[in-house]
Amino acid sequence: MEAKDTAMNLSQIVRVLDNLIESPTIVKSPELALVQAQAEISFKAGIKEVVEWIIENAAFPMSNLSYVERQATPLDVYIEFGDWQAKLRDWGIG
Repeated sequence: MEAKDTAMNLSQIVRVLDNLIESPTIVKSPELALVQAQAEISFKAGIKEVVEWIIENAAFPMSNLSYVERQATPLDVYIEFGDWQAKLRDWGIG
């Protein structure tokens, strides 16, 4: 995933601004509303990237299971400590 994949597109920006116009009880500047919406998109993208990495790198091959099977499968995740530390450094948080 790249930074460009987490940037708001024009339709998302318009939706945020439309919500401000349609909800006069919301007292936010357009800039603050856009920054908050962008932060939420980036946060969710970051979580998604971590979850996808765990699914792909866990000792138990979850990626081979369907969504329904994953929901019904107890999961113990085993990731080599060195792999985890390397990925944390790659994400800029380790």
